[in-house]
Amino acid sequence: MKNLLKSFIAMLFFTVLLGLIYPFFVMALGYSFANNQAKGSQTYYDGKLVGSELIGQNMPANLFQTRPSASAYNPLATGGTNYAVNNQKQLQDVQQRVKELQAKYGDKSIPADLVFASASGVDPDITLQSALYQAAYVAKQNNLSLEQVTKLIQANTKRHVFNVDTVNVLNLNIGIMELINKGK
Repeated sequence: MKNLLKSFIAMLFFTVLLGLIYPFFVMALGYSFANNQAKGSQTYYDGKLVGSELIGQNMPANLFQTRPSASAYNPLATGGTNYAVNNQKQLQDVQQRVKELQAKYGDKSIPADLVFASASGVDPDITLQSALYQAAYVAKQNNLSLEQVTKLIQANTKRHVFNVDTVNVLNLNIGIMELINKGK
């Protein structure tokens, strides 16, 4: 009976410590030192919440597009298809994406990240190469100069030491919307 009581007290102690004190301590640290990230890196445009810098989403056709998603950009159902490279469905999906991209952007060399779905299904970034690939189309669709769009891409590029340079699509598209509204 004595061991049972000790076990029960230990369970209560660790439940309070690890279930209440530790999570609230970590949350307080997050809000103190990384407030924006602790709140989900929410992004606002024109006073309205439009998304998170950390979660990719479907974008309007006249703006920059994110990587394809096997989960339809649903953050609750993240994940890839896990199809092998030689899987017939994977091959059909890739061929369909290539056709759609060529119809929209022309017969230029297509960056791989615009053809292959991301592992999470909600990657918020594309490569710098993918942003530049889409630049002329986005400029034309929104009556902007290619130079304006290219400067905006460069301003939103995150440089990485051990990885390719990336661009956050949501932030880039907010910049495009600001350029459009400035021109009105």
